[in-house]
Amino acid sequence: MRKVGPTPCPWCTSTKAATGCIFIPDTGDHAGHFLANVRHNPRICVEVAEIGPLHRGRPYACNSALVYTSVIAFGPVAILDDQRKKAWFLDQLLAKYGDPAWTFEPGYPLIHRIILYEQTLEVVTGKQSAGLSH
Repeated sequence: MRKVGPTPCPWCTSTKAATGCIFIPDTGDHAGHFLANVRHNPRICVEVAEIGPLHRGRPYACNSALVYTSVIAFGPVAILDDQRKKAWFLDQLLAKYGDPAWTFEPGYPLIHRIILYEQTLEVVTGKQSAGLSH
């Protein structure tokens, strides 16, 4: 958790995105800093990045370049208490990242421990580096 800018603004990193919003799961402490900060100020910044290889520079290490793609999203976040929305999110997570061969007992008995945040995307910006190949 960090605060950025002249006004405190909660910041976190997420790799889950769907349908014009970013969903951020949290299985941490329900009295933690992120939740407290979001309740105080719902405006957050989320960064999603994919890091590639490091291209070696010559003759010095500082001439090297990292290949990456990143997106930063700004906007307000809402806390979703709806158990159906939480179950939908977990279903989407399993569909995207799970192994289709996995089988589970039905339901999510620990769903009450998950805090699910939904960020509305107001500003989205990104950056990409092809390293030394450009």
